[in-house]
Amino acid sequence: MRILALLFALITSFTLCAQKTLRTPLSAVPADSVGLWDMGTTNWRIATKQFHQQVVAQPFKVQQKQYRALRKNMSQGSFTLTGGQQPLFNAEEPYQAAQALTNAVQLFLLTGESSSLDLAERALFNALPYALHRPDLSLFDKGTAAQALINGIGAIYATLERSIYVNFYLNSFVRLQVDTLRLTIDQITNMPYLPGSKFRIGGLPKGLHHFTLRLRLPEWANAHETTLSVNGHDEELQIEQGYITINRQWRNGDEATIHLPYTPRLRLSKSGEKFIALGSLLFVPRESKKRPTPPFPTIDALEMIEDELTTICLKAGDWEFIPLQESTEKLSL
Repeated sequence: MRILALLFALITSFTLCAQKTLRTPLSAVPADSVGLWDMGTTNWRIATKQFHQQVVAQPFKVQQKQYRALRKNMSQGSFTLTGGQQPLFNAEEPYQAAQALTNAVQLFLLTGESSSLDLAERALFNALPYALHRPDLSLFDKGTAAQALINGIGAIYATLERSIYVNFYLNSFVRLQVDTLRLTIDQITNMPYLPGSKFRIGGLPKGLHHFTLRLRLPEWANAHETTLSVNGHDEELQIEQGYITINRQWRNGDEATIHLPYTPRLRLSKSGEKFIALGSLLFVPRESKKRPTPPFPTIDALEMIEDELTTICLKAGDWEFIPLQESTEKLSL
């Protein structure tokens, strides 16, 4: 009986493990198939141009046998506000963030679940571009950040059979293939600074073609305040594994528009410092030597404004906050 019980337990454990992974992992769309249109720090090719001679995108690949190790790595240590992982990676933030990014994307490819990509988003929009501006980091650390950012372009989109996954919201254009169907998607957005993204379908053969578009619902977005429309008509949200799914027949020129609510949130670093999170971005006080004395402003007092020096900044009285990726200070995060 003990042998039978043990055998049953082993079979049950194997089955549960198998249920957590996809039969066939997703395929990340290669970075070379994705064009980025922004001219600032959110165009990771431009942001890393000083390293262009050395940096070539490395594709995200994964095998089923990596699942347990990835799950273990993602459950150990703790994560910083910007996407690094401690104490698992006892190194500078760029290396922590680069490793966490790779683990997070690989875990997503195995499971199709969006939760690990929340960490990847923090790294791509905060720790990694921030590292490129820090004068205190070595050329090696900056090169690590640059490589991870270039690799990250290959995580914006993924496919599986006739499903297209949109993981990050950036002005971009992608050529891809789902099953035997080839098409293009033009993503038009002001994110990560302002909410809302539009997806225009093109490159299809004439007529209607069926596929599913899956738009990631980030950890910071309230599903009840998120809106979706297709060709100007409001649609009810259908959410699966953290993705808003649009399962329909598509033709060239069809457009899907998503509006994600932007609500400022107070965040505390491990050292106890206060910062502001808005969407995928972490905002920090502009130049510590010019910071006002306490008290720290309340969330309700913050005002979002367009700034000549930064794309967006937040102000409340004498306090002024800029995106971390545009800061040159060494901050305790």
